[in-house]
Amino acid sequence: MVEKRKFSFFRLILGIWIFTGFFVLTPFSAKAQLSDLVSISATALPPPRGSVILIPSTVLSFSGRAYPEGRIVILKNGQFFAETKANRKADFSVSLTTLEPNNYKFSIYGEDNFQRRSPTFNFDLILKRSVTTTISGIFLPPTIEVDKREILKGEKLRIFGQTVPFGLVTIVIDPTLPSYKVSADTNGIYQYFLDTIELDFKTYVPILKTTVGVVESPENSGGDFIVGQKTRSAIKTCESIPADLNCDGRVNLIDFSILLFWHKKTNFPARVNLDGYNGISLADLSVMIYYWSG
Repeated sequence: MVEKRKFSFFRLILGIWIFTGFFVLTPFSAKAQLSDLVSISATALPPPRGSVILIPSTVLSFSGRAYPEGRIVILKNGQFFAETKANRKADFSVSLTTLEPNNYKFSIYGEDNFQRRSPTFNFDLILKRSVTTTISGIFLPPTIEVDKREILKGEKLRIFGQTVPFGLVTIVIDPTLPSYKVSADTNGIYQYFLDTIELDFKTYVPILKTTVGVVESPENSGGDFIVGQKTRSAIKTCESIPADLNCDGRVNLIDFSILLFWHKKTNFPARVNLDGYNGISLADLSVMIYYWSG
């Protein structure tokens, strides 16, 4: 007999969600809000039949929407654990089957086709044997990039990134200003040219979200820029730090775990091949150690 329990997340004032049953959920990373449509289901597996004794497995699955053919990364207790790829419609699904019953902190984030990264979503879970746990309805927010780090007042700033195909992206530059909307194309690419003539001389941090029908993604903030007396082009973090494999501005154990995952494997991403030669080897590790920031 299969028993199934479904739960929903509810937003609380302090940003803390408590989930009774098998799981406890912690808040998302800063400035990311959890969609009310995300749900968890726990399905108890039936006992095995016959004389063959099988050890029931513990399975954890994630599914949702991200970026067309984008990379989805799963961390377990802060370390790289698995990854998958979204399809052309931006849908993704991944099942983790090598888990023992225990308490875990799982994190999930996405990278679009240009290595821009989403916020990280964190889940504290208590996994039980013989239970398949499914976390569904995840909707990663749009990635953000700007073409200028500092812009001369009156010039136009290009804000761009990727989301789900045909998603409606809402851009908030400042709470005191009107929001702007732009639709993504069939590949999820969006761009908006912001006229800075009405902006004050200060730093701005855009906040974006995507809407599909009545469903809204969490917010993502980034691509900060300064309205000033001159113009300076922006430099992507991944380009400025070669060994920053997850594009968070640091080179640490997370990047090392990604490198270790691809050791002696084929079809590895080009950015993981740090020394530029065939294969992932100790030479790539040496490059990473050179850029290590901890």
